[in-house]
Amino acid sequence: MWVDRLNFSNTVPVYSSMIVAVHDLNLAYRYADTVVVLNRGKMEGYGKACDILTPDCIRSVYGVDSFAVENEFGKFIVPFRARSAP
Repeated sequence: MWVDRLNFSNTVPVYSSMIVAVHDLNLAYRYADTVVVLNRGKMEGYGKACDILTPDCIRSVYGVDSFAVENEFGKFIVPFRARSAP
């Protein structure tokens, strides 16, 4: 799976950068140092994944209630209830 390729980051020099567009919030939350969240073409948030991919941001952009969890398997965003469209 291509996600395994993200684990090569320990071989990339510290001064390197990559821009990757992902729509899977769990991949972004787990691997990205910095994220940009777009909502209909406008920037909703920019910064560290743990600071930006919050329940409030996810509810605002995707209309889904969620929470974050971190355990021995990694970091995850868990959606649990869809909100009705505004």
